[in-house]
Amino acid sequence: MIRTITLILLFAASNAFSQNKPNIIYIMADDMGNADMSRNGSLYDTPCLDSLANEGAYFDRFYSYPGCTPTRSALMTGRYPLRMGLWQVVIGRYDNYCLPAEETKYMLPRLMKEAGYQTALIGKWHLGHMYPECLPHTKGFDYYYGTSYGLINYYTWDFEGADDVRENGIYQPSDGTYFTDKIAEKCEDYLDDWANCNSSPFFLFVPMLAPHVAPNGTGCNRLEIPVDSLPNAPGNLTTCQKRYWVMMRQMDYAISRIVNKVRSLGIEDNTIIIFTSDNGGDVDYAASNTPYKGEKGQLTEGGINVPAIWYHKNTISPQVVNTPVQVEDFHPTLLKIAGRNISDIDQDLDGIDIYPLITGGSIPSRMFLKQYQPTNNATTRTYAVIDGDYKFCNLCFSGESLYNIANDPDESSNIIGSNSTRATAMRNFANSFSSATTNRSNNNATSPPSGWQSIDAWAIPETFYDPNYFYYRNPKD
Repeated sequence: MIRTITLILLFAASNAFSQNKPNIIYIMADDMGNADMSRNGSLYDTPCLDSLANEGAYFDRFYSYPGCTPTRSALMTGRYPLRMGLWQVVIGRYDNYCLPAEETKYMLPRLMKEAGYQTALIGKWHLGHMYPECLPHTKGFDYYYGTSYGLINYYTWDFEGADDVRENGIYQPSDGTYFTDKIAEKCEDYLDDWANCNSSPFFLFVPMLAPHVAPNGTGCNRLEIPVDSLPNAPGNLTTCQKRYWVMMRQMDYAISRIVNKVRSLGIEDNTIIIFTSDNGGDVDYAASNTPYKGEKGQLTEGGINVPAIWYHKNTISPQVVNTPVQVEDFHPTLLKIAGRNISDIDQDLDGIDIYPLITGGSIPSRMFLKQYQPTNNATTRTYAVIDGDYKFCNLCFSGESLYNIANDPDESSNIIGSNSTRATAMRNFANSFSSATTNRSNNNATSPPSGWQSIDAWAIPETFYDPNYFYYRNPKD
């Protein structure tokens, strides 16, 4: 009898790790610049990320957006944020809009579930927080732990006195853990639970809060770091750089905890680990985008050309991918790997399957568009078009410009005068999306919506499923 039970348990354990479809972990840094990764720069130390990059595929020209919200919406839907009104700045604290309900049909986690995956989000959402229907559990995530807003304090887990960390809708008070470490802890717990209970593959999205500044403090003190950690930073750095060094090292260590958990469970060969940044670094807080000009909030290379890694042990060979790709591309790529036929939505997607690039093949040549408006309550179309080696920008610097990024990564030589035909074609491509662009008029609202009450907690279980309840205010009487 004991032998029979033992065989059953062994079979169950074997089955848990024998699914054909790969597990997928997508980790996204927040405001990490190109040279913040030690592989690309000399100031900061990221040994885990360097190892993943050196042993996997590193994308040398991976394009995100200049801000949190549009990049996240592009990944979740595979579609340009301009189509859903999320290309203008980011979702602010009083903004009552979010990822539109009509985009649900394209939602990556929902479609991954249809392909037989369990789905989880651990970290920062920033695709809407005002109403319950804006939150991750309504968009296809089976499990959610984290913050719905754009920034919180790393230790108190709040913003302007409002608590904003929840687990599946239930408010989680701070236990004093540094939030980067808490994300790693929750990922470890999730992976352990998965290994103990399930045989279906998982899609785990881990949008880090780091190295984004905290809302409290002034100047470089907004780079909130663990107590007594500053002496660990190299002595040759400025005070601000030392704090940033600690934040980067702490995030890299959190990522190493996730990777090591995957290895300890024996599933590394069947787990894809992807890492990207949501946008370029904020140079005011010691980030480095070298060799690119510009920073977060701009359509310069420093604002949108960010690190990206695809690691899959014994499947993807070490390589550097020079072909330009965009964040929208990971949406159809992951769905095809998951075995989800996307013929029903393929015609509506702006991303394409780029898996052939890292498996010895190629992808069709194409243009793609990064459109972003950095100014509140403005509707001017500010955009960059990527076409192979070339980048056309209407307002990146002063007026229109065209650069050969392969030869001129720091955008120092505007060659539009000698390439008018190419510039016209790229301009026309951008203008072809004018009618598809959705504008908003309440970007970063400076006053609360009607019915506002003073903030107490942003996650209140007894009202969580009331569609008429402002998620961002106190309970009704």
